[in-house]
Amino acid sequence: MRNPLSAARNAFSNRRTSAAAGASSRSTQADTAAKPKEEPATPKVDEDAVPPPQPMWGNSKPKGKPSPPLGAAEVEDEPTAGDDPGAMPAPKPMWGNKAPKPMWGNVGESSPSKAPESMTALDTSGDGESPYMDSGEMGKGETRSVPRKKEVSMADTPTNMTPGMQGRMFSQSDGVKPKKYIKQYEMGVTLGKGSYAKVKMCINTDNGQTFAVKIFNKSLLKRRKLWDSTQSRFKTAFDDVMREIAIMKKLQHDNVMNMYDVIDDTSVNKLYMVMDFCRQGAIMESSDLPCAPLERWKCLSWFADSVVGLDYLHFQGVVHFDLKPDNILVADDNRAVISDFGVSRVLNPGAEEGHQSEEEKARGLTRGSPGTPSYTAPEVWGSQAYHGKTADVWSLGVTLHAMVFGTLPYFAQDQQELIKMVTAPEPWTCAHEESDTNLIDLLSKMLQKNPLERVTLEQVKVHPWLEKELASRKRVSVDEYAKIVVNDDELREAVISGHVANFRRNMEMGTLAKLTPAAEGARYRTLLDASTGVGRWLPKLMDVKQSTGRRVILEMEDLTHNVQGACLMDIKMGTRTFTEEDVASMSLRPDLLDKMKKMEPSAVTPEEEEAGGITKMRYLQFREESTTTKELGFRIDAVQLSAEAPDAGRVPDAEELRSSITTVEKVRETIELYVQKRPQLISSFLPKLRDLRTSLENCHVFASHEFVRTSILLVYSNATNSTTVHIIDLTRVSELLNGKTINHRDEWAPGNHEDGYLVGLDNLISTFEKVLEDLS
Repeated sequence: MRNPLSAARNAFSNRRTSAAAGASSRSTQADTAAKPKEEPATPKVDEDAVPPPQPMWGNSKPKGKPSPPLGAAEVEDEPTAGDDPGAMPAPKPMWGNKAPKPMWGNVGESSPSKAPESMTALDTSGDGESPYMDSGEMGKGETRSVPRKKEVSMADTPTNMTPGMQGRMFSQSDGVKPKKYIKQYEMGVTLGKGSYAKVKMCINTDNGQTFAVKIFNKSLLKRRKLWDSTQSRFKTAFDDVMREIAIMKKLQHDNVMNMYDVIDDTSVNKLYMVMDFCRQGAIMESSDLPCAPLERWKCLSWFADSVVGLDYLHFQGVVHFDLKPDNILVADDNRAVISDFGVSRVLNPGAEEGHQSEEEKARGLTRGSPGTPSYTAPEVWGSQAYHGKTADVWSLGVTLHAMVFGTLPYFAQDQQELIKMVTAPEPWTCAHEESDTNLIDLLSKMLQKNPLERVTLEQVKVHPWLEKELASRKRVSVDEYAKIVVNDDELREAVISGHVANFRRNMEMGTLAKLTPAAEGARYRTLLDASTGVGRWLPKLMDVKQSTGRRVILEMEDLTHNVQGACLMDIKMGTRTFTEEDVASMSLRPDLLDKMKKMEPSAVTPEEEEAGGITKMRYLQFREESTTTKELGFRIDAVQLSAEAPDAGRVPDAEELRSSITTVEKVRETIELYVQKRPQLISSFLPKLRDLRTSLENCHVFASHEFVRTSILLVYSNATNSTTVHIIDLTRVSELLNGKTINHRDEWAPGNHEDGYLVGLDNLISTFEKVLEDLS
């Protein structure tokens, strides 16, 4: 019979390290055991063999005196080579703990650099297709306004382009390396690097939101062989990334890391994950333990956030398996966010490991030990199947212990010693002086070694130490969330190659460059030629350069250049947002049905549910019903105030705008917020809007084109109150055939091409007049 301790030792030593794990490379203990060597790229695999034990390195030796905070004489983190070292001051130290290290969904063995102080302003002057329609739902993400005071250093932009990069990178005659753009995301400074990936700050040029983007080298991921103890076979690090993406694509919760985009750039064999940007970093770093504990109010608040987030994950059948302070980040609003799903599992029927019995699947049991040793529950070290959710409760208890005491409940530098301590029958006892009996009681119940006697997450939520904190919050039942399912097909198809669009901003010249279809370039010229009509209101076009046979690079005016404290509002015009091509397409799309279910489950009919998909037109019409598009002929898509504006923090993000501005009253309130209740701004915008209407009414070129999904961009200076009005987003503009014209006011019917643009402009002017009357 096998020695249980030997089996546990093997299971311990062979745990994989997530490609996105956040083990800090700043941990420099000389006497810590060496890290395991990588498996060869193409090992000869013996299915019955068990890889030899490897030394434990996830549990580091306690450090001596704490390092000085960032910005002190000895700087803890140097910027990544080429990044702007003065871009942003380091984060201020948290009370009672070392300075937080920026974390953005953890990269293996990361060494974060300083983050920039500011990013380039919102790029709404590009005439690309708006992402709010059918290119994916934008999440809540980062909503802080973005001052235009510095450019982001783009030191890692390659100067020699491969053929696959042609048209995506642009050279500049002044010798300054151009910025790099992946789709609509402008790449910023490198925040951290790991074995397989790096994390950069990026900005969505469509709406000005700041995100973190994790960039994986797919070749490295596929070459790295890892032993999967749950399936008794080798796998690649790429498998874990696919699992993380498949899970994160379906999660949406304020206390869980949200992912907004996945881009597979096959031309350079890289994978991009666009996620929440948590500027404050992790609540603590395991490599810093022991250290000073966190302030008690932070412990209570962030632990409560973690409980709520974990409750949502467990409702979805997701077992995290690697809960620890490093994987709990702090958002700008001081909200704790659970991150890093590289070793997580979805315990859905049919999606479990192949070696499990049907009985184990039905009981929600799992096997293996994928997490970090110091936070791993005792039952995980055994050979029997166990409840993953119960193991998560133990890990969260260890995390709470680290937060309130600055130490781990069980610590050993030797891996076998750690296993012995955790699996020994003696119960946990507090080694610290603590007067809060409720806290000690909660810890003792979460750190109960017998999983059958351990407190459940539901019991944690009503424990006296936490109950009052949770009671003060707005309660949202997990039953209100849509249930996710991640099956094997979704794991294989977690990433679908996406179109990589490109922009570039030249801050000195005040121009924008955009890679776009050649047809749009020709159409832009046609519209500009109507210099007394629609052409007056378009951004100036400096140059059109050939990129490929089907694409050109438009170099146009940057509408926010030299605008001091630029404040912007993007207004999507027209009584419809679908095109005639959308009407003709009858293909059913399951992804759009899923989006509709998430937004409004009651809107889905039984027939659509049975069909398993809806048409694009059906989805766009559904979206229009929840906005003011049909009623007013326009909707407010984005608002951004400058950082200096007092109300900058009150501006909703794009998702909130679309879901909340559903009435005329809400539109007026948003306009008042945008102009900061300054009647002089309304008085300045109104003549320009009336002039725009007159120009369009008398323009034959405008009458001979269908203007679907275009926007009016309003810009004003927070410092000088100067205003501008422009038409942007021309991707879906099309010329009518056979000399046909439309008046842009008639009601749409299939084939008549009416878009209701002037209906929207009439109502926009009337709304501004009403707002001016109210403000006066």
